[in-house]
Amino acid sequence: MLKKISKWFTAVLFIPLISCDSTIPPPKVITVSILPQRYFVDVISNQTFIVNVMVPVGASPETYEPIAHQMQAMASSMAYLYIGDLGFESGLMPKISEINNRLPIFNCSQGIDLIEGTHYISHDGQDHNHKGTDPHIWTSPGSAKIMARNIANALMQIDPENKDMYQENLDALILKMDSTQQGIKEKLANLKSRKFIIFHPALSYFAKEFDLEQIAIEFEGKNPTAYQIADLVDRAKKDSVQIVIIQKEFDVENAQVISNEIKSKIVQLNTLEQDWFVMMDKLPRLLLGEISE
Repeated sequence: MLKKISKWFTAVLFIPLISCDSTIPPPKVITVSILPQRYFVDVISNQTFIVNVMVPVGASPETYEPIAHQMQAMASSMAYLYIGDLGFESGLMPKISEINNRLPIFNCSQGIDLIEGTHYISHDGQDHNHKGTDPHIWTSPGSAKIMARNIANALMQIDPENKDMYQENLDALILKMDSTQQGIKEKLANLKSRKFIIFHPALSYFAKEFDLEQIAIEFEGKNPTAYQIADLVDRAKKDSVQIVIIQKEFDVENAQVISNEIKSKIVQLNTLEQDWFVMMDKLPRLLLGEISE
């Protein structure tokens, strides 16, 4: 693993130098926004490409600002595959024409039935929606399969010589995703409480696909006030919520307060897990109370 990471950083840092030597072909670099995309690119391409990920481990895609070597790698990429409406992408897209106005750009959310807004509880205890589009398309099997197809189509366009390999690998991946999707459906069929609390509302697509309801602690992108927490606790008790989910990159304090008040489990989930199947395996088990951490 360490050798692979070292190889990746070496390739990224020395892309301009390698490209100057006409006897050595430049590395094939693809830029993506988040780690789950890297997983799909690696699987579909048999790791044909070096994948430059804009949002590193532990960072929030809502607020992250790419650093110099990431932008340099993007400028030398064969393509940029973006999610569609992640917070940092809105600031990044205008800069792309400045670094490489010929860079092919592919939207991984194309063809997905996008959710408008993200669910949260307001100060008056009513349900409301943020304006905009929920970008967390990779968090449900249904939308993730479309995303994987979009990635495969992008690879076929920029590297048509390997089109057959990409299609074969995509077909195998979709079959595995189909099995995962069916497994989750069966596991959650008899779930006692179909409502769960989560700090940042990143599971809208998962909740919609499997007839669940997520209740967000975060209020319009900000930490909730004491009054808002009290409202949320009252609703959670009324609805018999059994679980509070906190994402890896967010503060656990408010989630812990709510968990203590409603006497529920608090569990951590990495919604930016690189291995998509690891997240999909863990999520239903968390909701079923089979694991707690």
